[in-house]
Amino acid sequence: PSTHETQTNYNFQAFLGKSRVQSAAYELYDMGLNVVPQPRGAKGGYPWKRLQFGRLNRDDENFGLTPLFAGDCNIAVMCGVTSGNLFIIDCETPTALKYHMRQLQQRRIPLWIAQTARGGHIYLRAAEGEVKNIEPSIIQDAEIRGQHGYVLAPPSIHPTGAIYTWLVRESTEIPVVSIYQVDWLQNTNGNSILLSAHGVVPI
Repeated sequence: PSTHETQTNYNFQAFLGKSRVQSAAYELYDMGLNVVPQPRGAKGGYPWKRLQFGRLNRDDENFGLTPLFAGDCNIAVMCGVTSGNLFIIDCETPTALKYHMRQLQQRRIPLWIAQTARGGHIYLRAAEGEVKNIEPSIIQDAEIRGQHGYVLAPPSIHPTGAIYTWLVRESTEIPVVSIYQVDWLQNTNGNSILLSAHGVVPI
């Protein structure tokens, strides 16, 4: 878009009260997620590590969601205790995403999935506490992001230019599961992997 079109769009959003990014940040925050601004078109860049242990003040005049998510930025969501023991099954390919979706459907667990540049993020909360990470290359084309991790959320833009979008949200809230329900994970040798969690109460 031209500079004039961009400015016109910005003015129209400002007239409505909140930009698309600000509205999304408020929605996610009010679901109990810990949201953090990040540079548009990048996975990181702004300080975020201190927010592993606390959330932003929602309505603070200077450091609340409206000023911090003003302008051109992405939305990062912290995993772990500050987001209600959120963990993400980060699928790196469409095939991996379809596989994990099918496993959830077989167990009648509602789907909460964001489409990413290469696959998708499956959002879940653990009843037992903060889930420990399973790093890349252990599970075929997937990893588990939990303690101290984060993901970009819609409508963020990936460095490739791909836009994160919600693929499906089958429930009003992110599903809460027992880590023992997630019993289909295997390493690249075909051996079963069990999730583990710290008994941490969400803030």
